[in-house]
Formats: sequence, structure tokens, C-alpha cells
Amino acid sequence: MNPSGLLGVDSELIRFSEASHWNEVLWVDARSSEEFQKSRIPGAVLLNEENWNSGLDRFMLEWEPGMKIVVYCNSKECGASSSVAQRLRAELAIQHIYVLEGGWPEWLAHQK
Repeated sequence: MNPSGLLGVDSELIRFSEASHWNEVLWVDARSSEEFQKSRIPGAVLLNEENWNSGLDRFMLEWEPGMKIVVYCNSKECGASSSVAQRLRAELAIQHIYVLEGGWPEWLAHQK
């Protein structure tokens, strides 16, 4: 992470404690389809490199302009969430895209 708290220029890291207070948020799961089927954040949509086209269709059905988007994957070290966030910005020019710091384990930790 660079000193400004950004991943590259496209995806800002966000803590769960902050994102959980937002009213209009779309959670995007960048993990594998198998992991998504086992468990996910309620209301999350699956969008990763292996299912980009079908996942993007589902994303567009759920997303509304002005909505904040939080992408997550398996861990702090996982780069899938950053890649998906950057691709959404590049292909759709959507603002307010964040990467969940700590990913899926961070969300689980706050469910106890």
C-alpha cells in the first residue's frame, strides 16, 4: 500500500467498520465460484476474472449510480479484489469503488 492509502490509483482500501455504516453499498465477491457458493456476505454478487461476462451482467442488475461498491477476496494478500475493482473503474468508469481491507476473514471476524 502506498502512503496515500490507495491501491494503485483506482481502488481505495476501506475498513469493514467504516463500510458497514453505509446505506447504499454493493458487496462484490472476487473469490472463486466455489467459495462464493459455500458462503458470502449477504447480498453480494460474484464477479471475478473467471466469470467476468456473466458476473458483470448480474452486477449491472444490482448496481445503481451513486452506490458505493466494496470488493473483497480471501485475505489481505489476495490481489483479486484489487484487480476486479480496477477493471470496474477502467471498463465502466464507476466511482466509489473500494477494496475491503482484510477481505473475507475481516468480514467474518466482525460477525462474532
